[in-house]
Amino acid sequence: MFSSDHNVSSLKELLSETKEYVELQADYARVDLTGRLTKLFSAIILFAVLLLLALIVVLALTCCLAFWLAPHMGGLTATFAIIAGIYFIVMVWIFACRRKIITLRVSRFIGKILLSKDISLSKKTSDNTNK
Repeated sequence: MFSSDHNVSSLKELLSETKEYVELQADYARVDLTGRLTKLFSAIILFAVLLLLALIVVLALTCCLAFWLAPHMGGLTATFAIIAGIYFIVMVWIFACRRKIITLRVSRFIGKILLSKDISLSKKTSDNTNK
């Protein structure tokens, strides 16, 4: 009889520990997902800001180039048309090579963030935690 009571209490303790373990694993999964999404969204926001700044710089340089070439090319209209044609050729090239240039790199970057074991935000942080 004593053995049976001991088994029941051991079983209750085992179930309690298992329940606590599952809850802790769920909490860990939530924290891990939060860290990975934070890293992904911060990379997306950083890319968007840098892209916006790069577009502003390209626009300014394009205007400077157009005004510089205008006396040599027959006026501003011709110069802007030539620059627009160059941008169109670059756009067609990027569209033709979009899989190699954009799709593979983006999927590799997202896969690295979501499938990596370490979710630290920088290499320096992960090096300090391993010591």
